[in-house]
Amino acid sequence: MESWFVITNAPIAKASKKVGEKVQKEKRDRYGVDDRPVSEQFSKGGDETQPFIDETKKTSQRWRYYLVREDLLPEAMIKTAQAKHLLARGAVTSVLHATRMVGLSRSAFYKYKDGVFWYDAMHGERIYVLSMNLDHQRGVLSHVLGVLAEMGANILTIHQTIPLQEVANVTISLELSSDVADEEMLLAQLRTIHGVSRLEIIGRGMEQ
Repeated sequence: MESWFVITNAPIAKASKKVGEKVQKEKRDRYGVDDRPVSEQFSKGGDETQPFIDETKKTSQRWRYYLVREDLLPEAMIKTAQAKHLLARGAVTSVLHATRMVGLSRSAFYKYKDGVFWYDAMHGERIYVLSMNLDHQRGVLSHVLGVLAEMGANILTIHQTIPLQEVANVTISLELSSDVADEEMLLAQLRTIHGVSRLEIIGRGMEQ
């Protein structure tokens, strides 16, 4: 299964006319009056806009995001995402421990940590709460859980009442990624299971 990451580019400056005029004045004061545009006066390395960006990016900036397949990314970015995942799960208690586990320097981690994200982390998982009646027969609940696992659902909680008149009510809360299945498919698959009745979604939410 392929993994995808979202990364940010370098800041893209959006300077207002007022900021631009201020930059031009500062350049004229430092280097003398010149009728050429400021981008031509102080171009470096063939990049005519670089001096202008250098002066204005600290005052106003926005970020552009890219969705990139894992095998196209530098190893340091991938390991940064892995280290962040370890920290988020609580598998480690410090950046030092996380970076040692994935084989990454702390300097590289701090360089990329605010600009690399797991794709799933950018889009919250949908959370559903299902209620259903199950016949009091061996294997019915296991069959339900097996179907949910095949659909990529992550089970959060399960609550089952004591069977009355050979029927037990079961409430299941789960996470389901939007790129795996929708709720109509979820219900349709569960309704094909022998022994399942009165199936309905009684709650919906989004994990951020």
